Parts: sequence; C-alpha cells; structure tokens
Amino acid sequence: MANILFEYLYRDAGNNKQHGQAIFSNPGGIHLADIEAQIRATLHDGQWFKAEMVDLETCFFSRYPTEEDHPWHEFDGVSETDLPASDPASPVRRDIAQFLEDMRTGYALGWTGEDE
Repeated sequence: MANILFEYLYRDAGNNKQHGQAIFSNPGGIHLADIEAQIRATLHDGQWFKAEMVDLETCFFSRYPTEEDHPWHEFDGVSETDLPASDPASPVRRDIAQFLEDMRTGYALGWTGEDE
C-alpha cells in the first residue's frame, strides 16, 4: 500500500517560499481524493493551517519573526508515494488517519490553539 506525501509551504509577505513535507502510512487504504477532501475541509479560508498545531515542521525563514512573518502555512497537495513514512516534527509516527484527526482538531480550535 502506498504512503501519502503531504506537501505544504510557507510564503512570507514578500512572496518568498519555503517548502515542507511529511509522509504518512495509510494502513486503512483511504483514497487519495478522500484524504484531500478531508484536509481541504479543515483549512482556514480553504488554504491555510498552522503547522505547529498539527506537529509539522514549520518552514519559517528565521527563528525570530520579522514584520514579514505570519503564523500560516499553505496546503500544497497530497500524492501517493513509495517513499518511507517520515513525520519528523511529531513525537510519534502517525498514519494519515491520525494526521487527519489532528487537522480536524486544529480546525475545531479555529487554528488558534485555544478553545473558542
């Protein structure tokens, strides 16, 4: 069964981009179109999420924010891959179903990290 490549990026106010990715196993065999639909349903304004809220590596250009920095990362897409699972920022290796649950939690929290 193919793993799922989740691609995202950080774009600062000057339109400079830095890309990130995570690869999740898919033991439940969730269809790629269903994965993408579930992700899109959780994004702020259909595009944005906060990487640190879902245990993804942030793609900021600096450790120290500048006036061009903001907290949002942009969803770039999902695809199937034969590459091994790699979830570098998470304390546990998640599968895609667990990651989708983390995305739903971020959305439920309004992507603020606080109950609203």
